[in-house]
Amino acid sequence: MRRGRPAATVVVTDRAILIVGRGRVQRLLRDFWFGKPTGLYHMVELDRTYKVHRQWYSEITLADEALRDMQARGNPPESDQR
Repeated sequence: MRRGRPAATVVVTDRAILIVGRGRVQRLLRDFWFGKPTGLYHMVELDRTYKVHRQWYSEITLADEALRDMQARGNPPESDQR
């Protein structure tokens, strides 16, 4: 039996972080660093705290690397939707 809130899907693009779940979509700026994941679950604080299972750690690392690369090129994520 599952307790608590249902799982959400977090989508990370070059321009935004989208949180999809509970019948809604929330858009956050893409200037967030997820940090180095450790342990069985990595805690991510966005609109609330999310527990990310270790099976998704490579995606967390790739998202941070993509943000680092964009900033190194002088191309920070845009905050405006197109």
